[in-house]
Amino acid sequence: MYNKYHDHNMFWIRKFLRSPANLSSGLIICVSLYIIAPSLSALVFGNFEQRNWRYTTVGLINRGNDCFITSALQALAGIPRFVEYLNGIKSILQELNNPELKSFSRSTRENPTADNIANDSRLENFSDSSTPLHESLMRLIADLVSVRESKMTISPKIVVNALESIFKSKMSSKQNDAHEFTVILLQTLQEEHSRLVKHTKHMLNVDVPNFPFEGETSKFLVCVQCNGLSKISHQKTFIRELSVPQKSSENLLDILSNDETEIIEDYSCLICRARAILAHEQYRNFKDCAPDELLILDALKDYATEASINEDLPLEIDQYINHYTKDKFCISNVKGKVIKRDIAVKLPKVLVIHLSRSTFNGVTYSRNPCNVKFQEEIKLTEYTSIENMKLTENRQIVYNLKSVVKHTGSHSRGHYMCYRRKGDILFDKEDESFVDSRSIITNRNHNENITNNHGKRRYKRVKSASQYPYWQISDGAIKQRATSTVLNEQKYAYMLYYERVNK
Repeated sequence: MYNKYHDHNMFWIRKFLRSPANLSSGLIICVSLYIIAPSLSALVFGNFEQRNWRYTTVGLINRGNDCFITSALQALAGIPRFVEYLNGIKSILQELNNPELKSFSRSTRENPTADNIANDSRLENFSDSSTPLHESLMRLIADLVSVRESKMTISPKIVVNALESIFKSKMSSKQNDAHEFTVILLQTLQEEHSRLVKHTKHMLNVDVPNFPFEGETSKFLVCVQCNGLSKISHQKTFIRELSVPQKSSENLLDILSNDETEIIEDYSCLICRARAILAHEQYRNFKDCAPDELLILDALKDYATEASINEDLPLEIDQYINHYTKDKFCISNVKGKVIKRDIAVKLPKVLVIHLSRSTFNGVTYSRNPCNVKFQEEIKLTEYTSIENMKLTENRQIVYNLKSVVKHTGSHSRGHYMCYRRKGDILFDKEDESFVDSRSIITNRNHNENITNNHGKRRYKRVKSASQYPYWQISDGAIKQRATSTVLNEQKYAYMLYYERVNK
């Protein structure tokens, strides 16, 4: 049966090819189909796959040596909790600038009670715009988090101008540091946040979101001999500073762990010194001790059990301890080892880690090329306040990687670029537009439309957003990258941005 049909078909093919006219027509038809087939396919199927893969985001213009600015701003745009924070601040600013609210405030002058006058004064003072950096970042990052079908590059000038206006000085055009720029940026944002909190603290229905970068650490010493603790000092933090070790490679979690502890030799612990004096006097049976000295020794019993290892002492007792020498016993020889601890008692929503790669050989600085192995997910320990001279472990906090700032070059010059996570990207089949599911800084109506339409319209998840979940952004040049590419930047990783998973 097969041979019969095969011979029949070949007969008509040979007959068709023998005719020159038919041969020419056939070639014309084949070439035409080859040319118009892609257009025909796009016309019929809407060119869906092409649009699904050809999407990008927004780059930033580098005016010369501004890569430290463009990389730092792109890194912040990749953190959903920071975007949500800006959304919250924008809502509050819109409410404070509401004409009805200001009209109500002016009407309180007719009823000048103490509370009304205070509220009215706060609204009037706030009209001068106390948050210029927040407002400039809202406008810029609203573009940076958007998804586009074609290349777009914008200027970071709006943020630079805001900072120059705040500090009343021009930003240097020389080589600068992404870490230093981020420190200035976060400190200024925190100051504006504090002003906003102060302005609104007595206003009803105004809840300013917490500054997402703020954390708190506790620093203290632990004596290895007596287990006594020093006085505890608390410090607010915005960026975790880590010194990269002089090794070929090291794990990030090990660097974090080693940063929390430091051994100090030859430390004069008050508790150990008080106990040594009391033990020696007991051995001597308090021989030749005057009544005043016995009173001091009695006070030392309390310091030996209840004091901190660096307690501030009354002058008389301090001099007695420092000059104690009896029977060839010298108190200056009583020294031991202490461990310096720097622990987190409040971990931030957004953890920014600076990997300091500067090394000094006594003459010049150079760049430390150590491979720092960092992970997409890390777990850190958060402690409660120290009670009864003991650390109370609270819980494990999970963080996910969102952005990485990379630096290539030498210590004194080089180039910064950024990797930032895309977020979940959807493709709208009806109007052929892209939707970034992360919170976008925009007007409320637009947000509500997107939210409502998610259930009504047909969306398709963009596959490349999961296959290549990171943008690689070098000023205006943008590429898609796999997670493995980002995690392999061990030699060049300079700043890491992690977002807290559990609340």
